[in-house]
Amino acid sequence: PLSFKGELYMMQDQISAAGWELNVLRFDPPWQEHSTVSGLAPSSLLSPKLVATCSAHIIHSPELVECDSEILIVGYRKVTEMIIYRLADLALGKIVPVNSIGGNALLFGTKGNPSFSLSAVPTITGDTIVVANCIPDKYILQYHLSSDTWSARVGGCAEHGCNMECTCSLINHMCNSCHCVFK
Repeated sequence: PLSFKGELYMMQDQISAAGWELNVLRFDPPWQEHSTVSGLAPSSLLSPKLVATCSAHIIHSPELVECDSEILIVGYRKVTEMIIYRLADLALGKIVPVNSIGGNALLFGTKGNPSFSLSAVPTITGDTIVVANCIPDKYILQYHLSSDTWSARVGGCAEHGCNMECTCSLINHMCNSCHCVFK
């Protein structure tokens, strides 16, 4: 799920006559019913609203990400290729891959999938997806949208030949600010 501008967005796989579909649903915030007799009634959740539907075959392992005040759907086109779609485009029935994310970078496979400006982490290049859930020990994998290529770089303590067990976060590695502890 992704919280965006006070609303909650979620994805749902569904089988239909056309095959497997990916639905993006929006949940509005709970609301209070007003009653003249008893004051406020308990919160009531609204039913989800369907925002967009597309074939589940266009994107595998999709996740919702916010970048530059818009919602993106990030996933894999093939095992070795990543792909991004704008939710706004999918809501209009347009299946158009995104080739640039405004020079920003996305963290994919992390809780919340944050996006960030390159001025915050100068060691990452623009229009890049940093993949966190399949990073080999002490390496940072980056997918470059403009060239559809992968690169890996040694990050943090391994860059300096450290053989200690690393307890640093992905952000520490990206900023080359690791601090290691002995086993």
